[in-house]
Amino acid sequence: MKRALVALPLLLWFGCTDTGPSSPTTVRRDLGAADTAQGIVPGSTVQIVSGESGQPVGGARVVIAGREHVSDAAGQLTVAQLAPNGATLDIEATGFLNRQTLIRRGERTTFELWPSRSPTRLDADYTRVLVYESASISGGGAVEPLDRPDIDTARVAIVPTVAILRDPRAMQALRDAASEITDAVGGTIVYAVGEAPGSVPIQLRIEPRNESIVDENLRAFTRCWMTRLVITRCDIVYRDVEVVRSNTTLHELGHTFGLNHSPDRSEIMGIRRLRSPHGFSPRERLVMKLMLKRPPGNLFPDNDRQAPALRALGETSRIVCRHPG
Repeated sequence: MKRALVALPLLLWFGCTDTGPSSPTTVRRDLGAADTAQGIVPGSTVQIVSGESGQPVGGARVVIAGREHVSDAAGQLTVAQLAPNGATLDIEATGFLNRQTLIRRGERTTFELWPSRSPTRLDADYTRVLVYESASISGGGAVEPLDRPDIDTARVAIVPTVAILRDPRAMQALRDAASEITDAVGGTIVYAVGEAPGSVPIQLRIEPRNESIVDENLRAFTRCWMTRLVITRCDIVYRDVEVVRSNTTLHELGHTFGLNHSPDRSEIMGIRRLRSPHGFSPRERLVMKLMLKRPPGNLFPDNDRQAPALRALGETSRIVCRHPG
């Protein structure tokens, strides 16, 4: 499930099968007025840590404004010369994706790296597929920018129609799915059933006679709209109430967070799942946590230098994930 940036809104269709019922977030150093105005000033300490564990990353090669440094055993290095706002910053470290960013006004001086090796089995290929690779039938495999809901909004409202509201099992499935995805992202973004002003709305409805559902024998499909690569609203359409009761609901909510399809058929975001998981795997949860540490517009493997320009385009795109029956 992904999107394309175009001069006009673009609708993309994606396939999946269900077989079962701002800048990097970092530790902020107190920067003086000179740091904020100029960038990272001489004598400043830069810290490199793992985005998974928070542990220091020693031996990282860090190039700031063209000058090379190496982090010590504590993951630290000292900047000897001014690194002005807009200067490039590159970080290479064993076990992590190469980080490419810029020094920005008020930049935090601790940088968290995205793992390429993890006890959860997270690697670069998995990250590319789940976060950046389009699942479009017509253009599958294209690598595109990261998108997700806005952290500042911090709340997603799941709004079911009357037909779903009247079904106790369907409503329990929605509440369970909302609780699971909220827990998976550590409560940074809260998914809740019911309308809430100022939230990202997700409208849920049952349309057994929907043309797509009938013609393609779909269980469900999700359509989301983005502005500046931020997901602003979504619709989920189901074939019948039984689908709402299944773990298809959690799978579709994963798409509303910005996840694509997992290459692992045992995971909730997997295609043609071999089993019916009730929640996100540790690996899926880690990816969601890391996505919150990167701005919409981050590019694979881990480059946010173009993010402001990509977001400034301001197009609204549509995302659709189809769930064949």
